[in-house]
Amino acid sequence: MHIKREAQKQLSNTWNNNTTTAHVLRCIMKTEGFKAGTKLYNSISNRKTATILAWLHTRHYRLKQYQHQFNLVNSPFCECGEGKETVEHYLLECILHAAARKELRNKIEIGEIKLGLLLGDLKLVKHTIEFVASTKGLDI
Repeated sequence: MHIKREAQKQLSNTWNNNTTTAHVLRCIMKTEGFKAGTKLYNSISNRKTATILAWLHTRHYRLKQYQHQFNLVNSPFCECGEGKETVEHYLLECILHAAARKELRNKIEIGEIKLGLLLGDLKLVKHTIEFVASTKGLDI
C-alpha cells in the first residue's frame, strides 16, 4: 500500500508540475462534469469505444493534424478549408460534418457544446462516439 501511495503521489506531482505537455487534455479536464481515467473508462464496456475515446483524449487519432506530424499526409488542413483538422475542429467546427453535429446537438440537448463535455461526460460520450462513427472521421 505504501508503494501504491508513493506512486500515486509521484504521478500526481508529475502531472501537476509538468505543464509543458498535454495542453489540450489539461484544458478539457477542467470542464465541470469531466470524468477521467478509471471513472470514465471503467464505465465503457465496448473496447472500440474506449479506444476511440482514448485517441480523442490523447490526440493520437487519424485526423490530418496528427498524420501530418509523421509526414503521412501533405497538409494538416481539413478538406473544408476552414482550418487544421484537429479534434476540436472535427467535433465542434467542421462544416463538412454540420448535419451530423446538428443531430449530435439534438441528442445531447445542451446549448453550447464543449469539448470537455463531449469527451468526459458519461452521458454524452456515447453520442460523441456515434458522431465519430456517422462521419467516418477516424476510419472506424
